[in-house]
Amino acid sequence: MLLLLTPEATQVRAAPFVLNTNLQLRLILNTTNASGSPSIRIAKDARSNDLYYSKFNGDIYRVTLQPGNGTSTSTKVYGAANHGIADSAQGMAIGPDGTIYVVGNTTTNAQNSTFARIVKGVPGAGGQRTWSLLAQTEPYPRSRTAFDHVFNGIIVSSDGNSVFVNSGSRTDHGEVEDQGGLFPNTREVALTAKIFRLPANASNLLLPNDTNALRSAGYIFAEGTRNSFDFAFAPNGDLFATENGPDRDMSDELNWLRSGLHFGFPWRIGGADNPQQFPGYDPATDRLLDPRFVGVGGGTYHNDPTFPPRPANLSEPVINIGPDADKFRDPND
Repeated sequence: MLLLLTPEATQVRAAPFVLNTNLQLRLILNTTNASGSPSIRIAKDARSNDLYYSKFNGDIYRVTLQPGNGTSTSTKVYGAANHGIADSAQGMAIGPDGTIYVVGNTTTNAQNSTFARIVKGVPGAGGQRTWSLLAQTEPYPRSRTAFDHVFNGIIVSSDGNSVFVNSGSRTDHGEVEDQGGLFPNTREVALTAKIFRLPANASNLLLPNDTNALRSAGYIFAEGTRNSFDFAFAPNGDLFATENGPDRDMSDELNWLRSGLHFGFPWRIGGADNPQQFPGYDPATDRLLDPRFVGVGGGTYHNDPTFPPRPANLSEPVINIGPDADKFRDPND
């Protein structure tokens, strides 16, 4: 059975239907009925099979499943008053012991910087959870563009010992985003474009905006990820993540994430080279630039002599062998 939560929508869309007759599809509930904040995540408590979903404002709802279409209900069980995350709560996951993890982001420094917080709610007597801070980052520079992907996706290891958290990039494709000179020559920073692995039993960790310190502490799991908004474990324990592509017509990625590897961003994106890294790049002759995109119309694709040199031994995404691609653009024509 496929369970469906419909996201917020401003227009009525046709009901989905299955193409594979081995699958069944039914409407569980429409989450627009629960506050006006967008729904972000859905997760299951493996102990009871209870479904939960979270909102951008930090509200968490438990679903009461009922037979039939649209007959299930949901009840708000936690919110910012419990866990302290009231805005940009972009990640939620539930560990095998029922602990709920929530990831949120807070702007600071007159909205020029941001920091992330990861909180956890540990089950206790009576089914209620006790909330505490697992980790918080130092403030780091925002680009104040559409490319501030911040901290979002989170998943818990099957043994419950580790949590993996995504921090997206602050750039579209590694260009300088200095906020008009406020952060001179700043592209990505230590706390962006990475997957972090944190001990689930930790409390009050501070993640510094310092790559060497993060590496020494063992918190960096993988690098070179533009924005791995969601994760999943394969049955054999391999960790996979989806990857949003840039405003140039380059493929999104599916990455098999492994410890210590660099997955290419911003030098390799979607299995192709980012042309801005090469001397003499001329966006006027780049046939994969669509002026309707923010990063293209805003002039972020340009000749870039100070683009940093690429690291060695970059890892490639999972190869897409088709056949069900929905569009393709050839860089030559």
